[in-house]
Amino acid sequence: MSETRDSFATMPDRVDGLCLLCLGAFMAGLASSNLYWYFLNPKFRHLTLAAGAVLCLAALPQLLSPRAGRWSPAKLARQTALAVFLCLAMTAQNDADRAAVQFVQLKATTSSSATNSGSSDIMTGDADSTASPSPSAAEDTTPGADETRPNAPTVEAPATGPISARQATKVPSRATTAATPNGPTGASNEPLPGADETPPSGLTRLGPQSSDATRVNLRPVVGGVPYVRLNLAELYIMLDKGRKDYPPHFALRAQVLRSPKLDARGSVLLHRIAVVCCLADSLDLRFVTAGPGVDGLRDGDWVEVYGRLEPLTAANVGLPKLAPRGEGPGLGLVNPKFRITVERIDRLRGIDFPYVFEFREKEPFAW
Repeated sequence: MSETRDSFATMPDRVDGLCLLCLGAFMAGLASSNLYWYFLNPKFRHLTLAAGAVLCLAALPQLLSPRAGRWSPAKLARQTALAVFLCLAMTAQNDADRAAVQFVQLKATTSSSATNSGSSDIMTGDADSTASPSPSAAEDTTPGADETRPNAPTVEAPATGPISARQATKVPSRATTAATPNGPTGASNEPLPGADETPPSGLTRLGPQSSDATRVNLRPVVGGVPYVRLNLAELYIMLDKGRKDYPPHFALRAQVLRSPKLDARGSVLLHRIAVVCCLADSLDLRFVTAGPGVDGLRDGDWVEVYGRLEPLTAANVGLPKLAPRGEGPGLGLVNPKFRITVERIDRLRGIDFPYVFEFREKEPFAW
């Protein structure tokens, strides 16, 4: 009986130690996994790992040599809060792991179906490119556009999260921008339009942590019109800052998001997820998009769009409010003043790494 009483008397201290041990083990495990960048900036990985190890060590005295004590409301509240937090944290980690697996499966399915469909999926919006069977054919007919198009390299799964942006700039603040209601792997088999072995503008990476970089022409000429390649986040940032020096004609890669309300107005959304710190703090940046060829796009398609910006007029200023909420991650922000008018659309065969980590203020853009 005495041993039973002693065991019960030391139970509060043992539960405290068990909570500390579980919390420390969870932090150390998360810091050691490829899912860490979903929740925190990877530069804090070693700090989180060290903190987890310290918590595990601090739990040992309470577990091995517990002291007798009484339960108290404050102690019960603390232990309950820690238990609830651990349950929520493990649930979030499991959700992130499932999302990573789903992205890998989606990439494999998309790449396989695109390989079977071949170049028949390529759509275009102007007369010159409509007569062309493929993007390369359209560009090869342009004077001075003698270009080859090598396959894009495989993008490896990030082992340590997003890369550091070399000329990074902050994306629009959640507090100042009106809100509206995918450690995956990716492989792109898309022959990139305008790829050139010796481009004047230099290198661009198809995704973070890529072991290879492909040389592409960041200023392709299509149908006699010069375009500037950039990523959707870079375009959004320029407009959010009120800059007027954005390219008059640009090419960007994005994912299609459709909704019945926008379909009725002949429009779709193009969006990319911009990650500044971690995926939990990302922004889903979007543009209302209209023009020839958008009706044939499917929800979830990855495309490269050649187009230009047009201010939203009184007749269509309400289009951003018709945007769907989306499934995340990231807070969905639709540009409230401009829309993209399509001049040409190329459906991509498969997708590269879907998130954008690098944002440049001037050329050469990160694309």
